[in-house]
Amino acid sequence: MKDLKYLFPLYNIIDINIKDINMKDINNIQELEKKYSSIPISFIHINSFYQSSLLTNYDSFFKNQFKTIRKIITIHDYQWLYPEDPNILTYLFSKDSINPENIKRLDYLFSICNYIIFPSYNILKNYNCVIDMGKYNNKLQVIFHNDLINYHQNLHIPMIQKKINIAYIGHFIHFKGSEIFQRIFKKYNYYQDYEIHYHVFGYLSYKEEKNKIKHNQFHYHHSYEENELISLLDENNIHGVSHLSLFEESYCYSLTHSINSGRPILFLNHGAFTERLKNQERYFSTTLNNIQEQFELFLDFIIKKQNIKKCDQINKQLQPKKWYLMNYK
Repeated sequence: MKDLKYLFPLYNIIDINIKDINMKDINNIQELEKKYSSIPISFIHINSFYQSSLLTNYDSFFKNQFKTIRKIITIHDYQWLYPEDPNILTYLFSKDSINPENIKRLDYLFSICNYIIFPSYNILKNYNCVIDMGKYNNKLQVIFHNDLINYHQNLHIPMIQKKINIAYIGHFIHFKGSEIFQRIFKKYNYYQDYEIHYHVFGYLSYKEEKNKIKHNQFHYHHSYEENELISLLDENNIHGVSHLSLFEESYCYSLTHSINSGRPILFLNHGAFTERLKNQERYFSTTLNNIQEQFELFLDFIIKKQNIKKCDQINKQLQPKKWYLMNYK
């Protein structure tokens, strides 16, 4: 979720950041209790315990702290089930590969929460393979994260000047699809009468930084500010974008900017991508088995629709979902 203090200015929202605190130390817990005991807390929204020592003993923590306070939890990825690898790849996800203690702890956490929020039906489906979520039906909510308005009707494809520019957006790492993007590049340097140029917008993993492709048709733009991404796509004359995550994304904010940019989108058909990218001719769903065929259709669409811009003025303010407005009280 993004910037709750901005979305709900009338609330005194406190960010309890315990990333660097050893919560197995009783002195640290007592200090935490002392710090917040004088504040009238209405409810706790549990967002993430990733990279916190509390991740392995949060069940014990909540049995003793904040016992009578209303609790809401938002699920983002698989950190609760795979603490060491929250972005586990689709084909590795299995109940048999999960430590039973992680399942037991999470089941307890769900039992003491008043609401359990999933940002997509897909991630709920996967959690349901591990824990019987049916017993929590009265608590379950499937709600996209608070976000910008998504402008699905936008369409923007610049004029092609000898080369077609395709973008990869996000952390350039294996589980996000970096190797798939590189394979497409090796297969398609040219299409019809056009050069295909490939642009990476985002941090590079250590492996990708160490093994950069050195080619005049492969370009690295490194990190970016989210609110500048669409301008970067415009400045680099980007014609289409790709989202090729091998991890079943639970939401993905960079996808919002891709949608709002109006560019055609090539995406792997799983996770939240499938739920968010529907019923628009500029969205091209693919699997690993038919990616060449879909990539060519993607390029054909860009060539056919080039030099078009039909975009509404984008509202850049975060929009709270109705559920949060109704339940943050």
